[in-house]
Amino acid sequence: ESERAQFSFSRVFSELMLALGTTQFLLVFMAVLIGSTIAGGLAALELYLNTYFWGLTPEDLRWFPLSIVGAMIAFSSISWIQRRVDKKTIILTTFTFLLVDGIFMVNLRFFDLLPENGSSLLLIILISNHILRTIIATIYGIMGASVMADILDYQEYKTGKRQEGMFFSAISFSGKAVSGLGIVIAGVIIDFLNFPKSALPSDVPAEVIVNLGLAVGVGIPLFYLIPIGLFSLYRLTRSEHERIYGELVERRARAASGDFSLGEFKDLK
Repeated sequence: ESERAQFSFSRVFSELMLALGTTQFLLVFMAVLIGSTIAGGLAALELYLNTYFWGLTPEDLRWFPLSIVGAMIAFSSISWIQRRVDKKTIILTTFTFLLVDGIFMVNLRFFDLLPENGSSLLLIILISNHILRTIIATIYGIMGASVMADILDYQEYKTGKRQEGMFFSAISFSGKAVSGLGIVIAGVIIDFLNFPKSALPSDVPAEVIVNLGLAVGVGIPLFYLIPIGLFSLYRLTRSEHERIYGELVERRARAASGDFSLGEFKDLK
């Protein structure tokens, strides 16, 4: 009976509160929540942008799965990057790129600095940009998992507990759930723009297409400033994590030999 009592909603809630009480985890958790909302909204609006703003045809869109090349490049290069650059710097760079790129491409069109819609050169530019964004998004995903491993070490250093299941479940659930929220927000934006349903590109008023570009290419990407701000407060740099991990190794060795006390748990300096 007592064993079954351990598995209760109150225990799950207390475990979640303990995880969220780890400041470094909370920062990453909130950054993922907001970043996933933005990504979900942009992904849902991408078809509208490609079809109506960029004037791409279904034949053009069939080339976009080439973005898998970007994922392959990211996986093959991430170990080299991680050896030379701090994880915090990598993630801040990915968020900053997604912000700048999201605004940059659409504004190139507004300033007439891109080839005309319908040209092969424009299609090549857009596909290349999509591959580049895939590289950055994949690197961010890999680094996010790596950062979680560092936070687990920090939590063990601080409290003596490791909540692998809770941490990764919370991040995974929030990413998927809030990505769905981004899709809902995208629908609200489409309704707000009074976008005609099932309309041909030639039937959509020019001002509606301009407003679509402003929303997707300026308004939504600017929200990346929030996860950038949150992650700038992240304190587990490479040197700090190495210090923490070194102390954990010593602590585990002392625990194995019986020379250990709960008073050794310390907060991050």
